[in-house]
Amino acid sequence: MTLRLSLASLLVSLCASCIPGLDLFGPPDDDECRFDSDCDDDEECDRGECVALDDGNEGEGEGEGEGEGEGEGDPPPDPQGPRFLQLSTNITTMDNSDTLIITAVLTDDDGVDDIIGGSLVDPDNAASYGAFQTSASEGSYQITLGWSALNAVRAIDFGTTGTRRLQARFFDVAGHEAAQSVTITLTCNGEPACNGYCGAARCGDNTCTSSEGTPDANQWGICGSTCRDLATASDCGGCNEACTGTCSVVDSSYVICACEAGDCSSGSACVDHQCQDSSGVSFAELSSSTPNDGLAHLFVDGYENYLCGFSESEADLFCRAAGYSEGSLSTLPSYSGYSGYSVNCSGASLFMDCVFTYDGSCDDNRVVHCGPPDPPGDFSCTDVDLGSAVSTTSGSTSGLTNDYSSCAGVGPERIYRWQAPTTGYYTFDTSGSALDTVLTVLDAECGGTVLGCDDEGYGAGDSYLYLNVTAGRDYVIIVDSKTTTGSTFSLRIAVY
Repeated sequence: MTLRLSLASLLVSLCASCIPGLDLFGPPDDDECRFDSDCDDDEECDRGECVALDDGNEGEGEGEGEGEGEGEGDPPPDPQGPRFLQLSTNITTMDNSDTLIITAVLTDDDGVDDIIGGSLVDPDNAASYGAFQTSASEGSYQITLGWSALNAVRAIDFGTTGTRRLQARFFDVAGHEAAQSVTITLTCNGEPACNGYCGAARCGDNTCTSSEGTPDANQWGICGSTCRDLATASDCGGCNEACTGTCSVVDSSYVICACEAGDCSSGSACVDHQCQDSSGVSFAELSSSTPNDGLAHLFVDGYENYLCGFSESEADLFCRAAGYSEGSLSTLPSYSGYSGYSVNCSGASLFMDCVFTYDGSCDDNRVVHCGPPDPPGDFSCTDVDLGSAVSTTSGSTSGLTNDYSSCAGVGPERIYRWQAPTTGYYTFDTSGSALDTVLTVLDAECGGTVLGCDDEGYGAGDSYLYLNVTAGRDYVIIVDSKTTTGSTFSLRIAVY
């Protein structure tokens, strides 16, 4: 344009002096213009009429095709600067595994060499993604970006999808600017994103959480694709879990819908801040692979729970909720080897222990309710009920029959029923007996599991067993004759 205007001005000045009154380059009488110089700076001459300059984007449309320039929010083009012929992307939708390539093709009235380069910026904060690199084709430029590069300039946060507007800015040697934008869609395939992490959501305290449906350490959780506070009346401990009481945070992390005394309906009790009844509760035994073998524990509504930190009043509610008239609490003796509690409901001892995790911390989810104890076992094989005695008992197998085959005994036996008064290790021996004994202990009833069988663990003719027992649990103790001849013996039970 500069060259054309200069030549026209020279010819006009020469001919105006040689033929007065003659304007060879003026517009005809019925035309508004012949050259662009006849029009204002923001106009050009088109078939004798001055028309407004276009924006240099002929044929691009409104973003049709793969990510082509939209131009919304871009500054008006500088008529003396570079002009975009094309601004496109290789993809229109991008996830965290994609690579985005943006291609810009420009021209300039003073030649493409007049363009000194360009960069890609975020028009919202003016931060730069980097400079365009020249390609093999003259006037063509490219920039390549990954997901992390986009997130570094501005955090990628969205619910299901997001958009990102990217503006290309180019300059010529005179400082004239051309700017045009493209917009791409960002996705994590249906998941939310927070700070570029797919599957995470931005929360009210400006942190990110990936906890879906349950509270994280700060009580935030993802519901759908949005982070919500899961310690509120409408979302108490989970998405859409309404709480008509008080939604509280226990032990700094456990969210519950808390109750107060008298809040619960008939047949339930407010224990450890929650209304509990007998539904979904059953007993189970810890397996031998655990560090607390044989200690009773509960499954409450499908979740494993342990007693830890009961109070006297909670013990009473514990028993009432289980169908008993009253309850009391006692601490396990130190010699039991455990830190825990025995809950006594109307005379029936329902032992629960604070089961420790391997790092030594007590589980936050305390046992808050239990059902009736297991039904009594079969003790028809026993001759004597020792109760919970921890002492020495004298007996004889003379005149008895051989009804039980032990690990080594073949003669008559005397069989006792015994209930452990506390939990812990106990010893059972027949030291000083006239009878050559074989000692066996069964769990729970006559047909129970053999917990131990010994012939001469205490010396010649005397037996010895060392066992971990549970408070309130019944055991069957068998003093067997090693030979077919019966005789007298002493059975001693002691705390280890």
